[in-house]
Amino acid sequence: MPNIQFRASGRTLTSHAGLSIIGQCIEMAGIDSLDARFPSQGVPTSDIVKAYLGLLCLGMSDFDAIENFRRDTPFRQLLNLQKVPSTATLLQRLEKLAAQDLHTLTAAWSMTLLSLAEAPITADKGHVCLDIDTFVMDNSHSRKEGVTRTCQKVDGYTPIAAYLGNEGGWTSLDATPVAVIQRYQAHATHEQFPSEIKTDLDLERLPSDKFATNDLILHLAQLAYNILRLMGQLGMTGELSPVRHPAKRRRLRTVLQELVHRAALVIHKARQTILDFGQDVGRMTVLKTLRHRFRYPKTAPC
Repeated sequence: MPNIQFRASGRTLTSHAGLSIIGQCIEMAGIDSLDARFPSQGVPTSDIVKAYLGLLCLGMSDFDAIENFRRDTPFRQLLNLQKVPSTATLLQRLEKLAAQDLHTLTAAWSMTLLSLAEAPITADKGHVCLDIDTFVMDNSHSRKEGVTRTCQKVDGYTPIAAYLGNEGGWTSLDATPVAVIQRYQAHATHEQFPSEIKTDLDLERLPSDKFATNDLILHLAQLAYNILRLMGQLGMTGELSPVRHPAKRRRLRTVLQELVHRAALVIHKARQTILDFGQDVGRMTVLKTLRHRFRYPKTAPC
């Protein structure tokens, strides 16, 4: 048995260096513009939304989870927050924003991000598939507003989601029966996406008792999902990928494990924040490449 000792030091470490890319994507999406539309004398509205998006992108949805990051300097810096809100402030402000119909803005954030980042969206014979389906979220044994019986014989919610690109299924009346069957088989892949939302983003059981707040949280999850999917598409499917086996896409859980939850030493020098990954050159190279790509987008939002 090796002689192992423990010690602490004044150095700043982070276990979620991937927030450096997540914070950049949130900035590209235009979240900071919320402060002009929803002014506040306390924690800025943009900080409320960015802090919760940060939690979702770490695979956490409970409001209480924010308490672990209130004294986490890298969390605040990498997400460019003025202040990390408390649990009570986060909940109260999200409830207020839900009442102010913030969810109507969230789709534009994803469109802006995916456009600026030139997200890969593949087509099949000139057509891009849009796979639309419902999925059940089991919230049994709760008193949450709007919970009803679902088709899977559990109490919960049944939201509808759409997925763009060749990951979903697409059929055409002009295609042969064989082609239709082959294309519809891809619809099975769609069944994995709700699983990622419910497990990888920790959203099987929604955190609020109020329907409007849970609705807003699902809309925020759309952006978090797209950020992690984008990181997986651009950083983990080609030669740059630190994962050896090839794949057309990576599960969100793999993105979290390989790119988001990475340890780094945080160094402040010459007005710069440096993330030192030690000997983990592979993940450092991926994150550095993503950082450069998102810093210099090639296109303007549509």
